[in-house]
Amino acid sequence: MEINNNYSNYFKYINEDDTAQDVTPYSRNRNEADSANGEIDSVFGQGNLQDCALLSTVFGLSLTENGSDAIRDAISINKDAKGNITGYDVTFKGTGESYHITQDELNQAKTKEEDARKYSYGDDDMTILELALEDCFEQSEDETLRYLVDNYTDLNAEDKLYGVNPASVTYLLTGEKAEWYDIRNDEKMTKRFFANESYTVKTKDGEEDFTFEANEYYKLLGYSKDKTSIKVEDIKNNRTVSLDYDDFLNNAFLRDIEDDKNSAKEKLESFSDDSVLVFAVKSGNNIVKGANGENVELSDGSHAYAVSNVKDGIVTLVNPWNSGEPLQVTMDSLLSLNGYYVYSLDLNDEG
Repeated sequence: MEINNNYSNYFKYINEDDTAQDVTPYSRNRNEADSANGEIDSVFGQGNLQDCALLSTVFGLSLTENGSDAIRDAISINKDAKGNITGYDVTFKGTGESYHITQDELNQAKTKEEDARKYSYGDDDMTILELALEDCFEQSEDETLRYLVDNYTDLNAEDKLYGVNPASVTYLLTGEKAEWYDIRNDEKMTKRFFANESYTVKTKDGEEDFTFEANEYYKLLGYSKDKTSIKVEDIKNNRTVSLDYDDFLNNAFLRDIEDDKNSAKEKLESFSDDSVLVFAVKSGNNIVKGANGENVELSDGSHAYAVSNVKDGIVTLVNPWNSGEPLQVTMDSLLSLNGYYVYSLDLNDEG
C-alpha cells in the first residue's frame, strides 16, 4: 500500500536545536516568541516523554479564546530589578494551587539528555506548563484532581506525564472537566472503564440493582471461571460489587459501537472556535484517508492529536511531534478506525 510520505508519522519531528524564530508558527493569529510570554504562540515538538495527550490538550485550549486566556492567566513571569526573568508561577484555576518553576529548572528541562530532549521544545510556555503540571499531578491533594489522575491509567504510576487524562489538564487550567467517548474493541475488556451513560444491572444474586453513574470511573477486578459473575470496583464509593456476567456485558460494558461512533461524530461535527477536541488513536494499523483521497499514516502506537478544525467532512489534526505540520484527513476514515478516543470540551461564554 502506497503511503503519502509527506504525512508519514516518522518525519514529523522538528529539529530540537531550532529556536522559536526557526520554525513557522501554526495558529489562529499567533506570533513568534523567543522566550516565555504566557502564550502558546510558536511551534512546539514533543520530547521523549509520553505526554502527547497533555501537549495536545494544552494546544487545543490555546486555539480557543477562553482557553488562551486561561493559559495566560495561569502563567506569571517573575523578573528581577533589572528586568531579567528569574522564574515562573503557574496557578491552576481548578485547584487554586500555585507551582513555582525557576529559570534554572526551565533551562535544565531545555537541555538534552544524552541524544534527545526529555521535555517539549519550541515554545517555552509549553515546557513551563509541562513542569508545573507534572509537579501538580505528583503533589496535589485536590480530591477532584486525584480522582482524575489516579483512576485513569496505571501507566503514570511512576511517570505522571505518561498517559495523562485530558480531563485533568482542562480541569486544572479552566476549572471545567469534559466529555469522553470510548470506542473499544468488542473482543477485549480493559480493566478500567468509563460509563458514558447510566446503566442499571443486576447483582449476582439478582436481589438488587446496581446503577453505573454517568461520567464516573470503574475498575474491572475479574470474573468467575464459569463466567456467571463479574466483580467490579466502584471507585467513587470505595466498594466492590459482584454482577451478573451476561447482564453486565450486554447492558454496561460492551456498548453499541455505532452509537459510540455517532457520539464521536457529533462532537466532531459540532466543533467550533470554542471547542477543545483531542483525538487519540490506539495501537494498530492506523491508515486513514487524506483530504485528496491519499493514504495517510497516523501513529501506529497509542497517540493523541489536537483537532484544530473540522469542515466539510475534513478533520485537521495537529501532531504534538510537530505542531507546525497539520494533517487533513477525512472524518469517515477516522471514525472507521478500530480503536480511538475522542475528548471534547466546549468553552463558550457560559463556561
